[in-house]
Amino acid sequence: MKKKSITGLLLSAPSMLLIIAIMVIPLFYTVYCSLFNLDYLQFGGFVGLKNYQKILSSTVVWKSLLTTMMITIPSMILSLV
Repeated sequence: MKKKSITGLLLSAPSMLLIIAIMVIPLFYTVYCSLFNLDYLQFGGFVGLKNYQKILSSTVVWKSLLTTMMITIPSMILSLV
């Protein structure tokens, strides 16, 4: 029984690694790019968390999040009923 489970893990390992690579590498690259001032994919200077501070202090972002929640929560409730 132990040999079958090891064989199963070995056979599924390449596909799991591919899925992890497809999901993790773009995530880390996005976080890395968000720390720089980008202008049409040309790296500018390092700005650190200023981009996040700018987004979180924007009223447009908070209004859009509220609108999204006002649509999402009722639709989730209705789908569960």
